[in-house]
Amino acid sequence: YYDFAGEPSPLYREVTVEGTRRILRELQQFKVKQFIFSSSLLVMKPVEEAEEPLTEQSPTEAQWDYPKSKLQAEAVIRRNHGHIPAVILRLAGVYDEDCHSLPLSQHIRRIYERKPESYFFPGDADHGQPFVHLDDLTACIRNVIERRDDLGAFELFLIAEPDVMSHQELQERLGELIHGRQWPTFRLPKSLAKVGAWAREKLTGGESFIKPWMIDLADDHYPVDIRRAQERLNWHPQHRLRETLDEMIQRLKSDPARWYQINGLPVPEALEVGV
Repeated sequence: YYDFAGEPSPLYREVTVEGTRRILRELQQFKVKQFIFSSSLLVMKPVEEAEEPLTEQSPTEAQWDYPKSKLQAEAVIRRNHGHIPAVILRLAGVYDEDCHSLPLSQHIRRIYERKPESYFFPGDADHGQPFVHLDDLTACIRNVIERRDDLGAFELFLIAEPDVMSHQELQERLGELIHGRQWPTFRLPKSLAKVGAWAREKLTGGESFIKPWMIDLADDHYPVDIRRAQERLNWHPQHRLRETLDEMIQRLKSDPARWYQINGLPVPEALEVGV
């Protein structure tokens, strides 16, 4: 369960945590060769500027309810997997050529529609979040299953592309692809950004994607070392977000209504806006 509104919900515990506990408890009566859990890289403590990339041994620091529920479910699996071999995959944000990533589609939408807020960012623009293409994730899960007899009783892997685009890189590339020019980024003080996010949320009746609580996470940086997945799973991601953006934006520009609909976004009245 997840909800980008950021509001507390009993479903995080009822579905993600207790649901996992119930499944593992009932599976103990069967012969199960492997249990795979899709966790999130957001359970990790963000990396400071001079620190090494994240590894499976890096500390955790879940900062809001969604990653907290993932981390709690991981703990349940560690304690309750019993005789069932368990694999936890801490996944980066998943995307494909149609986007299908809520944070990424919102970023693209802001620039495509030339929204004023598209120029401002309350964090370090040299920091970034990792992603992984859906096809590469599928290949990873297949490799996990195929190697189930070679893996240990409990395994943990970080799954992401090793190439992380910073907010600045992503901003400039999207501007070039959508409007034919780089899209500048101006740093906004967090206090002012929170006021703006709060006001916009009130004006839109809660429909604004950017919530005040997200502002404190804007500096988070997640470079990832995936050598363990490469060595143990023979997993080598073939896609890179920076290379897929061309096709992603081409699909947006060729059929904006379809792109908005499949990404769950409200279709603007003038579909030619921003083109």
